[in-house]
Amino acid sequence: FVGANQPGAWIAYCMAKVLRKPYVVYINQPNRLIYPRGVDQETGWLTKRDYHVLNQVIQLIKPIVGLADRRSFTEASTMLTNGGYIAGIIESIYGRRTEHCPAGCHPQPSSLLCTNPQSVYQGALFMEGIIIRRPYVLITNRHEPQKKFEYVIDALAQVIKVVPEVSLVIPGPYTAHTPKLIELAENLGIAHSVLFLGQISEHQLQRLYREAAVYCYPAPEEDFGMGVIEAMAWGVPVVAWNNAGPTVTVADGETGFLAEPFDVNSYAKSIERLLLYPDLRMEMGLAAHARVENHFSWDRHASILEGAILEAVGELERARGRAPRRQTLPVAPPHLTMSEAEAARVDVESPR
Repeated sequence: FVGANQPGAWIAYCMAKVLRKPYVVYINQPNRLIYPRGVDQETGWLTKRDYHVLNQVIQLIKPIVGLADRRSFTEASTMLTNGGYIAGIIESIYGRRTEHCPAGCHPQPSSLLCTNPQSVYQGALFMEGIIIRRPYVLITNRHEPQKKFEYVIDALAQVIKVVPEVSLVIPGPYTAHTPKLIELAENLGIAHSVLFLGQISEHQLQRLYREAAVYCYPAPEEDFGMGVIEAMAWGVPVVAWNNAGPTVTVADGETGFLAEPFDVNSYAKSIERLLLYPDLRMEMGLAAHARVENHFSWDRHASILEGAILEAVGELERARGRAPRRQTLPVAPPHLTMSEAEAARVDVESPR
């Protein structure tokens, strides 16, 4: 059995005990109802009513739930964790060594990457009734308070003074938090440059990734951050904080920039450098694509998981033939992709 997070780990634990089978657990994060992050406590991440009810029940019996949580994780044959950053947190909480199995995505074929600055810095595209001028900065997280979009909106107000034609593109369904972000952009006088697209199709999302000049990831305590590697898979450099998950996925100064936490001026300067120097942006984008191919591909993720399963069931010889179990990236304190046919249609609409 493979149990992912909770209650997946508890279900796998119970089934394994009843049927006397081995089990493996995969952990993106500690159980946040027991071990909430600082940003969760600050913003109040329990936005769904059923989560509030569940949280109240768990707090009443927290010692029992905590014990069950710990046993279901630590008694597994292997504890897999989503990358080096969260591994350190998991190991400190549960007191057991983990194996790094970072999330993966599908690196796009090199032939589909935007390697011509014209397709990134000039012209415009039309999406959801909105004209998006190039160059644009992209965010793809959910519109939730803990994602801290306001950092990028504040930074954009500075960047626009240097690169007045830049815009910030934010796709995704509106939430109760979206009006607050719109109000912030209006108060800063940059509402015309902050574009909220609403829900878009997968094809549209992949095109936005492909043609973005910069991808921004402002979440301050993210365990990993799928959007980072999805953008890098398209050869797009990333600006994030030098904190939490991006410290493992982004190579500072090589595949993007890790700004000084949580200095908006440092974040803005990082965006500016990629907008002002197209050759640097292209060089970093290609390095980002290579980093995904080498460390964060779906194939690598699945291979590490398969190796853990084979080892759990005693097929050690087959397990030894899998990819290296330990991630070689520094330890810090799958999304659908556009097909080649779809990308070809994009080429008709915009210059390479």
